[in-house]
Amino acid sequence: MQDRFIDDIYEFRGEWDVPSLCGLRVVKGEKHHTVIATELYDKNPGTSITAFVEQLAAMICRDYSLDTKRLVFIVRCPDRGSKLENYRERFDRVSFTIDGGDFADPDWSEITREEAAALVGEDGDD
Repeated sequence: MQDRFIDDIYEFRGEWDVPSLCGLRVVKGEKHHTVIATELYDKNPGTSITAFVEQLAAMICRDYSLDTKRLVFIVRCPDRGSKLENYRERFDRVSFTIDGGDFADPDWSEITREEAAALVGEDGDD
């Protein structure tokens, strides 16, 4: 990856090799390589990123030449416009055990929008 900052739609092969999509923001900083993968819900014809997080993180690191030792991986689920709590916007920092190129044992920890923005060097205002 030549660019320090990527903001795009990422196409990947999900479970059963089904074409899938997620929003992708990558910021290659001095201390961290921060990735925010965003669930696209109805726009994604394939696998949910939350169900495929280990494989997705490995693919993104490979495709964008990210140093796995400096990886900060965040999953964002946007607000779905419902009053139900489980449909609100949510950010989770996901840590992995990495052996070779294999990612395993995802450990999910919810963070705030402001914490996610700080990790990519933004002020959090969209």
